[in-house]
Amino acid sequence: RFHVAYKLDEAILEGLAQGMPDELATYSIEAFVSGPEQQNAIAAQIVALGGVVQSTTPGAFQMNVILTPGQLLEVVKMDELHFIDPRGEWEVDMDIVRQISGTNYLESVTGYTGQGVRAEVADSGCQVNHQEFQGVNGPPLVHSPPINAGSHGTAVYGVCFAEGIVAQARGILPGADQGICTEASYLRGVGNIANRYKHTGELVDPKGPFRAVFQTNSTGDPRTRNYTSISAAMDNNLFNFDIVH
Repeated sequence: RFHVAYKLDEAILEGLAQGMPDELATYSIEAFVSGPEQQNAIAAQIVALGGVVQSTTPGAFQMNVILTPGQLLEVVKMDELHFIDPRGEWEVDMDIVRQISGTNYLESVTGYTGQGVRAEVADSGCQVNHQEFQGVNGPPLVHSPPINAGSHGTAVYGVCFAEGIVAQARGILPGADQGICTEASYLRGVGNIANRYKHTGELVDPKGPFRAVFQTNSTGDPRTRNYTSISAAMDNNLFNFDIVH
């Protein structure tokens, strides 16, 4: 057992010191032990206090919850709870990558265009019938139906897999075996629609339809230089499922 101050992100500590408003806010909680037992105990306490549990991750550590400052200060006292971060709004991030990543040079030297690669783009939608995505292996496999035709997700999928019908649009892996797409908001897990841990396990299942070697997305929680409970949840996915992100 250690002092509750060590369980709270610096932004939360600063807010409490300055008298943050008595309003609901969204937080990410990390339990000490992986699995449902500690998460269920934390969830029960939150519900008893009148808070909201948005999602849990039965195979891992991380939870999404909504609490007032008073509820937060009660929950953080629990022995089962390891750390709490503020949870911000989802963001989009993207840039042109083929030239600056060295992909053009690598292809010119080796001729490699992605043969044998199966991978997933998790982003804000994907236009699955786009002309650049109808290569020899067909259109994208959809891992989270329904998926909208969002422009940002379509661009990110194109960065990875566009065939090059329009030369300037050619992706990093135009010859990949199969592209997969997922609606990024689906992975946020709010309302237990899905959880990223289970989703990642499905991606690498050797008997499943996806059999991916990496997942990429240009969306996510607000950018930070800190190692947060969301960072830890992602590392847990990568180590347990041996997938690149």
